[in-house]
Order: sequence, then C-alpha cells, then structure tokens
Amino acid sequence: MNMILDKPIIFAVVGNSGCGKTTAVEFVSKQLGIPVLSSYTTRPMRAGEKNGREHIFTTKDQIPNRNEMIAYTFFGHHHYWATRSQVDGQGAILYVIDEAGLEELLDRFEKIYYIIPIYIQCEYMPWMKNDPQRVNRDQQRKRLPRNYYRSIIKNDGTLDDLLENFHFVINRLLKVDPVEMIANWCRKQCGLPTSKELEDQCKGIGPNGYFCA
Repeated sequence: MNMILDKPIIFAVVGNSGCGKTTAVEFVSKQLGIPVLSSYTTRPMRAGEKNGREHIFTTKDQIPNRNEMIAYTFFGHHHYWATRSQVDGQGAILYVIDEAGLEELLDRFEKIYYIIPIYIQCEYMPWMKNDPQRVNRDQQRKRLPRNYYRSIIKNDGTLDDLLENFHFVINRLLKVDPVEMIANWCRKQCGLPTSKELEDQCKGIGPNGYFCA
C-alpha cells in the first residue's frame, strides 16, 4: 500500500503471548499490503517460527546503539529491539511490540511518527496449560491503562473472527487522516468540540493524542 504522508504510521500491536498478534498482523499485511516490522531478538527461535517473519534472530554482540533504536525491551531474559532504518521511508507499518517497548516508542518518537497503539485482548488460550513458564513470564509484563490504546480487539471467538475484526480496524484507521484522528481522540477525552479549543487547552502530543492541560 502506497501512502503519501508527512511521516510514517506505526500500528503498534500489543497483547499477551499467544493472543494472535503475529497471525493477525501477517494476515492484514497480505490483505492490505502493509509491511510488517520484524523486531530483532536474542532469544532462540521457537518451533514453527521463521527468521525474518516473527523476529530477526540474532546475538547480543549485534545489539546496536540505543540512538539507532525506536524501541527496546528486555523480557524473559532476552533482548528485543527495532531500528529507525526499518521505519523511515515507510507509509504505514505493522509492529508487534510489548508494553514497555510501546512506552519507549511513544516517549521518544511520538513527534516523529504517527503511532497508533492497538491491543488484542484474550483471557485464555489453549497453549497456556502446556507452557507454565511462558504464562509466568506474561504475568510479569508491564500493564498499561486501556486509554493508551486507539483500539482494543477482543480475541474471545474463532481465529476467523479475530482476523476479520483486526482487518476491519486497520482498514478503518487507514481511511482517517492521522492528524484528525489524534485530534478526535483528544476531543472525546476532554469534551472539546473544535480544533481551536484543542489548540488553546492542550500542551502537546502525548500517548494516543495530546497531553491535556
């Protein structure tokens, strides 16, 4: 998908392990032609994974300087990161990220990229009973308030339901001007009906939109 924007859009997709993030992102990438940002990681590949798809698997000696990264997190005894060179020049991009990485991404790059956080929510997945270590690791994840996210998608039905809902959300967001989308979020949060009032009462861009005065 070719988009003419003054800066890239990052759809930052968050959710517990096994909630369907990667599957949903790959599906929408194929349907809408949006590239997927595969983060680098030092963890070993899991069964069924492919290098360059879920992640780019590498080693500790390949970790770049922090100023080259857009996000970094250390989770489950392994390093995860993505670089600016993977994003710059893109129109829109899909990025699976955890909560700590999303916080850093918003803190450092919210004025450089349009960052749209999306959360996939699931309460229970069948794999959980067979992988207690992964469940314990997930329980130690940083949690962010729901208002951090532009959209929350529940995965409590079939895989087809998840893919259909995720596709609908991304497709809808692509049709909205990013600047106006941010402004609308702030108007909804603050009860501000006009752009002029928005400009007068807000301090600047923050997570999901503006930090309100």
